[in-house]
Amino acid sequence: MNLLEPILERHLHPDCFACRSGKGTLAASNRLQQHLRRFGYSIQCDILKFFPSIDHEHLKDLFRRRIKDRRLLAVMDRIVDGSNEQEPVLLYFPGDDLFSPGDRRRGLPIGNLTSQWFANWYLDGLDHLVTSHLRVGGHVRYCDDFVLLDNDRGRLREIVAATRDWLASRRLKLHEERLCVLPSRTGRVFVGMRTWPTHRVVRAANVRAFRRRVGWMRRAYADGRIHTREQVRCRFVSWLGYASQASSQRLLTRLSRNWIFRRRPCAPAPR
Repeated sequence: MNLLEPILERHLHPDCFACRSGKGTLAASNRLQQHLRRFGYSIQCDILKFFPSIDHEHLKDLFRRRIKDRRLLAVMDRIVDGSNEQEPVLLYFPGDDLFSPGDRRRGLPIGNLTSQWFANWYLDGLDHLVTSHLRVGGHVRYCDDFVLLDNDRGRLREIVAATRDWLASRRLKLHEERLCVLPSRTGRVFVGMRTWPTHRVVRAANVRAFRRRVGWMRRAYADGRIHTREQVRCRFVSWLGYASQASSQRLLTRLSRNWIFRRRPCAPAPR
């Protein structure tokens, strides 16, 4: 990645926000909010079983369009070929026969740093398609989750149809049941936040997960499994920094009522 990241960074679309220096979830949410203020309608798309569906043959072809060093290509190929088995995906595309889905190697492990960058690379052509060729009003993508915005509902549907065809050429499909054009004033759930043109809030599922984590930390501190208050503070900092980027003051005030950490009294020693 020390070799690849500078090369890819020069070519990746500026509206791709995953796993890049100076980007991330907050920048993606800010960008979406800017677009919601400018355009009247939006449609949110995500790709069906994206990481398990990434086609190794197509990915290696993309490697060779950008990288010419044979030693580096050999390492990249080994990383892809060494991917562990992913969730099985049975999808058919034009030109396939009965056995095509089983004959093609697919899937990257989602937790690897290389997988995150390869995924950005795999969809970079989609970013350029919708912005440079189809001229969509607004666009923001975080990994396989992306939002298209425009002032014309019909135009958004046309762009989604072209997007569907492009994805099929990469052996990918959209979550069709989740496609819905909505007025921008209704907001969008994206990168863990519900975002409107005027404000945003932390998604309810994230709040529930944080409450469960706090409950575990209180029990662990009481039992002595967490030894110091500094360890507690470190576990709070990242989530509080994330939540503070939203309109969350009332939420944090309500949640903080349960942020009381006490040691469980020791049982008296037997006489």
